[in-house]
Amino acid sequence: MDTTCVGVWFIQVCHISSHGVSQQYSLPVSCSCGVPPSFLFDHQMKAKKPRPSSGHHHAQPMKLKGEWTLLVASVAHVAANGDASATLAALVASLRQFAASESLLAFDAQTAALRSVAHALATLRSAKTLSSADAATLYRIIADVAIPVFCDAFFCAQEQAARTVLLSIYSRIIESDKVLMPLLEIDASYVPLSQLVKSDFESRLSAFLALTSTTSAATSATDYSDIGKCCSILLNTLEWSVGLAVVTSKLSPMISSLVTLLTRVKREIDVTGLNDDALLLSQKTRACYDILRTIAALFAKLGSSDISERNAAKEVFSFLEMDPAWKEAANQLLQDCIQITFSDPRIYVRDCQFMGGIVTCWLLETLFPAADSAWIQPVFFNGKLDTSSNAIQILTKVVRESIESPDRFHSLLCFIRGILTTLNTKILSISSTSDSNPLFPHLYSLIIQVIDTSSDAPTRILAFKTLASWMCVLRDAVKSEVPLPSQEFVMNAVLKQCFDFVFTFWEDPVDSMMHKLKDVFGFMLEIVKLLRDGKEADGDPASFLRDIVDSLLNADWLRKVKYDLLAHLLTVVSPYEILSLRADFLTLCFDAMNTVSISSRISAFLIRFFAALFDDTAVCLDHLQSAIWINPLCHALTHPSVALRSALSESFLSTVFSGKRTHFQLLLATLQSSNNPHISTAYHLHASICVLKIGKTLGFLPADFFLAPATREFSNHVVTIAITHPDANVRADVCGLLCDSNRALAEPTGEELTYMRQFLGANGADSVSEFRMKLFGGVHKLICRMRRCLYANERDLVQAMKRGNEAEAGSVRERIEMKSSFLRWLMEFAVSYRCRQARLFRASHRHWYS
Repeated sequence: MDTTCVGVWFIQVCHISSHGVSQQYSLPVSCSCGVPPSFLFDHQMKAKKPRPSSGHHHAQPMKLKGEWTLLVASVAHVAANGDASATLAALVASLRQFAASESLLAFDAQTAALRSVAHALATLRSAKTLSSADAATLYRIIADVAIPVFCDAFFCAQEQAARTVLLSIYSRIIESDKVLMPLLEIDASYVPLSQLVKSDFESRLSAFLALTSTTSAATSATDYSDIGKCCSILLNTLEWSVGLAVVTSKLSPMISSLVTLLTRVKREIDVTGLNDDALLLSQKTRACYDILRTIAALFAKLGSSDISERNAAKEVFSFLEMDPAWKEAANQLLQDCIQITFSDPRIYVRDCQFMGGIVTCWLLETLFPAADSAWIQPVFFNGKLDTSSNAIQILTKVVRESIESPDRFHSLLCFIRGILTTLNTKILSISSTSDSNPLFPHLYSLIIQVIDTSSDAPTRILAFKTLASWMCVLRDAVKSEVPLPSQEFVMNAVLKQCFDFVFTFWEDPVDSMMHKLKDVFGFMLEIVKLLRDGKEADGDPASFLRDIVDSLLNADWLRKVKYDLLAHLLTVVSPYEILSLRADFLTLCFDAMNTVSISSRISAFLIRFFAALFDDTAVCLDHLQSAIWINPLCHALTHPSVALRSALSESFLSTVFSGKRTHFQLLLATLQSSNNPHISTAYHLHASICVLKIGKTLGFLPADFFLAPATREFSNHVVTIAITHPDANVRADVCGLLCDSNRALAEPTGEELTYMRQFLGANGADSVSEFRMKLFGGVHKLICRMRRCLYANERDLVQAMKRGNEAEAGSVRERIEMKSSFLRWLMEFAVSYRCRQARLFRASHRHWYS
């Protein structure tokens, strides 16, 4: 035996025996068996502080303006007034903290000061003793100081985190109206705080947009970081309800500023192209992406798939079409977005192309509604070209070229995804005017064309992402009962082809491919479930499910896709339907778990399978029908493969039977009877030990199960034989059975300690490192549990003696003596193994035993 680890036991046992209640020790070395002292002792050490990351982004604090400090200083005297309420004093103190935060030169200090302001405003809701005078003072401070300072700070903050806190301050100010208004004398001069916030924010937003446009036009060199900050501020504004209302009223100047920025950046990119410095070109395309994302967010926030909301959004953006001053600019913006979408990906990165496709479709829907087919017919159906619009002519040309050129498939997909995002279910009603060919299936055929012919991995990933968007539109149409172009098309061709794609590309080396296919398969199952629950319950959906289940069951048992897709199918297909198609399904799954490379994947699937199987207790607990899961488990538990039995005993069984006491009792009874033909007698002992260990860990066995009539003969027999079994895995599981427990304060019984003495005497000198680690880990758990029990026994003994209950005190003393006797024996055992057959002894450890 490794004397180092024996010495650790010795120290632990001596400490428990001599002190009762121990202090935590920190050993200077690790054990030669590979077990660190932190594992061999109870984990009650203080957590170390994490080291700061070297690549951490250093946030920039905002520069405080002089007028902010003057405004805060004008109300500083309020805090000095002893008559001020706690809420009023806290608000003034937090304002002063913010005004002084710049001197600390730390973003965290400013953010903490802003949070303290938000907290002080939040306490207004719970203020119960606020006087009218304090309410009037609070109103003046908020109206004259807080609103001007923080509305201005929103447009000066460099970091999004600071703007997020400022938005919460705005919300608290608006909520404080409900508290202050009943306490104030309302007259004609009174203005609600919510109105003050909105008007002040609106005026500062107008000034910010005007400054952005003026700076962009006046300076010769464009600051692309300022463009990113501008777009980030506008995106944060859209997250706030009042900010969204302000944006709606200022939509025209906002769009004008963004168009001005986009035009300038695009012109600079087009002038230099690939001849530009790589870093500078990256900054330009990033700025272009930020502008397009902001424009897309404006359309998305003010638009919706809902018809009424879309009509309202169309009225909001009507100036793009109706205003003569805007009509030419809107068409130019549309042309720029089309050019960006279908540009060379070496110049405009693919993120720019993707966002350009989204904005292009929003503009098309605003300027040329798809219901009028002004651009749908020439672009997709070779219809008559509207020569009055240069943008439509350009779009028609580039789309037709992209369909024929595999190098431009990515741009085509960006455009198709934009159509699916903006039109949603409205697309189902659009078709060709010449042959009534619907647009929705036509887009599907284009997506499939890209998947079949493209060899570029990013393009294929985007194709599956676009296919997921197409399936999402189809799901929404089925859910809202929108008429589909062709029921047969949806039920047969599309679902079958999509499943073939999912099955074929699931194991693609590119990880993101599987995530996109998971979305596609998820939408497929939702569609099938909706159709099956509807009027077509006995039609094609049921047939399709049977076909894909049958395909997966016939697939190679060592393919990962088989178990991943079956796990997803459990949401719409019951385990009994799978077992009805193949009765030996579970047995074959357990046989495949013998392969280490796929064992964890199969285990994860089977855990979900058994959880769904056990939900139907009427069937799985029936004496006759329970064999569909008991027999495969017995086969797996007594399988010759060590890897399979280890996988089941380590985590699988404890997860499957967690909270399933009755199911566990059925399995235990089957193993006790030993007359099941699926049980291999050669490994019956190991299976019994594993099941007993899981039952004890989950609390399904009584504390005295070695003496209980139902399990006494069986448990004593298997433990006695297993202690000296030649298989190390069997002996390791016996150690777990004797040492583990479902409760930290579970009293070890006399039988467990007796068997533990026999086990240590027979196996203490084992030289296999893996077994030693399990042995020392198990003994460590037992010692820690006994220490906790001794603490509890000592407390119970003191209480019993105070009550004068000698019978109870005597019982507690017997339990203490039983554990103390084992600990004394363990000390003697550790000392006796100090030199005898000692291996890997280290001179540096001798002071442990001195």
